[in-house]
Amino acid sequence: MSSSRSSRQVHFGQNSMALFPAANTSVSLARILCGNDCYSWDIRLPPTQIAPEQWGAFASNPPMQELTLVVKQLPWHITVKNPNGVTIGDVLSQVHRSLLIPVADPHRLQDHVLYEIQKNHKHNAHPGAPGAAYRPAGYLWIDTLGRETFFRGLSHSRSLLESRGYPSDACNVWTVDLVPRPVPAGY
Repeated sequence: MSSSRSSRQVHFGQNSMALFPAANTSVSLARILCGNDCYSWDIRLPPTQIAPEQWGAFASNPPMQELTLVVKQLPWHITVKNPNGVTIGDVLSQVHRSLLIPVADPHRLQDHVLYEIQKNHKHNAHPGAPGAAYRPAGYLWIDTLGRETFFRGLSHSRSLLESRGYPSDACNVWTVDLVPRPVPAGY
């Protein structure tokens, strides 16, 4: 079976896509979402530079209606849903949108987290910073990431998932791998 809608027509009945598949289900991700061929981008910017056929391709094989994404730096998870099967575009868009959520009450955060948010906000919201034009006003969850704003794919980190209370064999729960963005020359 192909995970791409464009390369081969594959019809999945509504019942064959599991919202919460059995733990022993073997699930693979599209190559663009993991490994050496992974699409990488600075998540402060909207995801672009992806061919339309890749954008609309299924994110997993078999296709699933829901994926849960865990970011180690965030206290919550990202849910990606599509009743027709989650696509690569769904995943990338939801990661970007979820990190642009305003921090509702930053003063209720621990002091060191608030300090990081304030420090990173100053850099990220500067008019010349990448993504500044796309930012809503105020402190955003993306500001908790520091320099780790470069998407390097999804993986299955058992230790992180278990520490957050997810079963280590959950096949629809993945971790978002973020790495430090490259430092421009002259910084």
